[in-house]
Amino acid sequence: MLAWCIQQFIRVAFLGLGFFDGTTWGASPTDYWMDFFNVNFWTQKNFNPYTSAFRSSYPPLILVISKLFSFLANYAYGSPAASDSFLGIASYHLVFVGFTALSFLAWLRCMKDRGVSRVYRICIASALLLTAPYLYLYGRGNYLFIVVTCLSWFFAWYKSEKRWQRELALVFLAIAAGIKLYPALLAAILLKERRFADFFKTVVYTIAAFFLPFLVFSGGFSNIGVFLENLTSFQGSDQVSDRNYSMPTFLYYFVQFANGLGLSRVPQWVVEVGGKLSTITLLVGLFLSLFANRTWKALSLVTIALIVYPAPSFVYSATMMLPVIALFLASKEKQKLDYAYLALFLAMLIPVQFGYLVPPEIFPYGLSINNCLQSFAMVTVFCLLCYESVANMVKWLMGKRNPITEQK
Repeated sequence: MLAWCIQQFIRVAFLGLGFFDGTTWGASPTDYWMDFFNVNFWTQKNFNPYTSAFRSSYPPLILVISKLFSFLANYAYGSPAASDSFLGIASYHLVFVGFTALSFLAWLRCMKDRGVSRVYRICIASALLLTAPYLYLYGRGNYLFIVVTCLSWFFAWYKSEKRWQRELALVFLAIAAGIKLYPALLAAILLKERRFADFFKTVVYTIAAFFLPFLVFSGGFSNIGVFLENLTSFQGSDQVSDRNYSMPTFLYYFVQFANGLGLSRVPQWVVEVGGKLSTITLLVGLFLSLFANRTWKALSLVTIALIVYPAPSFVYSATMMLPVIALFLASKEKQKLDYAYLALFLAMLIPVQFGYLVPPEIFPYGLSINNCLQSFAMVTVFCLLCYESVANMVKWLMGKRNPITEQK
């Protein structure tokens, strides 16, 4: 009874604010936290989640972690039963709140050397926890919350004056890459700063974080091929949806508006061209980050590229931007264009749901106002950052500026 009361209180509170209604989720309101419970159920039930009915597309590191967390609750009657039990609810919130606290501390540390007051830092870090991506992450229970914590500490410590903190930052980045793969590309920031030894150490740590956990499951390294097959199958699903930041989804929104909201289906060319745009965005973001003259801009270019590159890339993926936004908000030196960035970041993070331009009842994916707003805001930020970096590159080619030495 106590577990049920806690669960209903949380659901009613968030439903009342309009965060988690059925149309927003594309699922019933009883589907909260199920990414956490579903993965735990399958890792506890099966010794090899790659070849079982689960057909996992998760890298092995997160499956090892979820197997450990699965012992905190009883999954004998399935994941829905576990999510409704007192032990299930307690275990999820123990884990989620614990990693949230670590992320919160990392965000404070990110802003510590920026000359802003402690009260300001606490207010900013608290506000980031109430943003749409983080609330969505909480509602889904996706294990990305561990990646967010690791990336936050990487951003906080990778420039530290203390050697042990810099070394731990590299380990955190490797763990994030071992869980989600794409964060490995953030190591490009180390190349930008000519920290070649740290870059190669990160590569070694990442290889270990990705490959060694395969040995925990029966079949060992032979599961790598199965994992890649499962991952390819998953990447082919939900490339366009109302809770998606992928480039195919953004292109679909653009085409839909250009046709006066008259499209009744997603054209195949949108998916194909969107996939190519994803790759171009990733390459452009990595290259132009070399010419960004402020740390938060370089990190933003790479991080946004990482968010929009996968298909699908659900709303909670934007949580990877939160430590970068913390760096931006803590920056005392503001330029005129920074106010545009501030407005766009607010559009990306606003938590209240505004409903649909076209509801899912009319068209399977619908047109979510929030997702349209957030997608356009994110792409606009990326384009503005590209514009600034290209300008810096031109000045550098003319011998007028060194973007590396100007980083702040």
